[in-house]
Amino acid sequence: MPMKGTQPRVATSFTAKLKVKPQMKLFDIFKSFKNDDSGAVTVDWVVLTAAVVGLGIIVITQIRPAISAAGARITLDVQQAAVRPAP
Repeated sequence: MPMKGTQPRVATSFTAKLKVKPQMKLFDIFKSFKNDDSGAVTVDWVVLTAAVVGLGIIVITQIRPAISAAGARITLDVQQAAVRPAP
C-alpha cells in the first residue's frame, strides 16, 4: 500500500522505462539503455550459471575415458568371477 501522498507503482513498458521520445536519436536510446541497470543481477546469475555448466562439461569430458576404462575393468572382473567354479 503506497504511503499517503505518493502514487502507486505501475508496471511500465521497456520503452517507457527508457524515456524514449519521438525525437530521440538512436545514439541517445542506446546511451539510455546502457545506463539502465535493471535486470543486471539476473544477467549476472545467468552468466555465473553458464560458467558453472561449462566447467562441468569440461570436467566430464576429461574424466570420461578413465571412468569408461574403470567400468570395463569392473565388467571383466564380474564376468570372470561368475565363470569360476566354486572351490
